[in-house]
Formats: sequence, structure tokens, C-alpha cells
Amino acid sequence: MIRVALISMRPKLRDILSHAVAREQDMQIVEGHAGPVAEIAAVRADVLVCEVEDPVDAQVPTRLLHAAPRARVLMIAEAGDLAALYELRPTQKVLLNVSMSQVIDAIRFGLEQGDR
Repeated sequence: MIRVALISMRPKLRDILSHAVAREQDMQIVEGHAGPVAEIAAVRADVLVCEVEDPVDAQVPTRLLHAAPRARVLMIAEAGDLAALYELRPTQKVLLNVSMSQVIDAIRFGLEQGDR
């Protein structure tokens, strides 16, 4: 069962999303709070859904992911025309018979795309 918390949103969007989630057999709404991050971490939701002015601004989801690192955070624009999904997912790549070149490439991985 996917546990969904609707936090920091206007009542109209909350109602729309509550009804949409309720129709899904594999999802349930859990009580979310708009309070301190510590309270949000206690919710134990799989997905935190928030309404924000700019969903691309990573400041709010970063705080939420820090408090609930296993959750996904879906930020929906107040205008309703844009959303962004944030998540922390550990990845693993096993290097067999590793060479120094592979070590250097592993250090560099991800930084070439501007992730600095």
C-alpha cells in the first residue's frame, strides 16, 4: 500500500487529490501536517505531496527529504500546470577487476553533467 500525505495545500486541491488517491486500490491517504519538518517525518508516508509556488525550487523538498529520506516528494505548482518529483535513491555500480582509470571515472561520475 502506497501511503500518501497531502501537506501544505489549499483545500480545493486537497479535495481533488484526496478523491483521486481514494479511487486507487494501492494507495491510501495518511494524515499529513504543514508543521515542522520533524512532524512530517513522523507521518511515515511513502509520498509527500505539497503545493508550492515554484516546484522546481529544491529548497522545500530538500528539507523534506532530509527529514524523510525514504519518501518521494511531489511538488505541485499553485497554478497547477507544473510538478516536480524529488527522491533520494542510493545507487550501486560494482567495478570488477578495477583499474585506476575506472576509479577516476567513478570519482568523476555524475559531475560531468554539472552536478557539482
